Amino acid sequence: MEDKSLFELLQEIRFAISKTELKKSGYNAFAKFSYFELKDFLPTAVKLFNDAKITPIFNIEIDPNGVEYAVLVLYKGAERICFKVPTAEANGSNPIQSLGAKITYLRRYLYMVCLDLVENDIVDAGDPKAEKVDYATPYQTEKIYTGREVIREELLALNVKTKNEIKGLTRDKASELCNLIETRSNG
Repeated sequence: MEDKSLFELLQEIRFAISKTELKKSGYNAFAKFSYFELKDFLPTAVKLFNDAKITPIFNIEIDPNGVEYAVLVLYKGAERICFKVPTAEANGSNPIQSLGAKITYLRRYLYMVCLDLVENDIVDAGDPKAEKVDYATPYQTEKIYTGREVIREELLALNVKTKNEIKGLTRDKASELCNLIETRSNG
């Protein structure tokens, strides 16, 4: 009997999981849509991987250029398939919750790519009720970052500590902070 390649086995797993009736248990009340949580598909996937003698390993790595990636690698003997996406910061109420949210989201999305699980395309669906958010411009981000000591208290109140978190500010809030930097620097 011929051994199947890792790619053939992955395709069989994808086909098998597509035939199961997975239910989405996650619900985003703000945007009003359902989504897969890890618990909705991971037990089925783990069994299928185990039956095929495939070992999935999730990790977060930093490349030589300092870019952080989430990586899911499937191993079977010497064969491997790698799924990789750049990371993003999660904004939780404390650093541990943010880290947990980041890991959970990245694992979920990488497994969904690996297993070819399909979600509704929220971006293209274009919820007409959803408010478009304009984020800080690169100019505002740089101005706030370089002037951060002048508005230290305001940034602490907003729980903004990094340049990426500054990028996540609304354009209006960033404008307000830029004006505050100007006022305090010239006064």
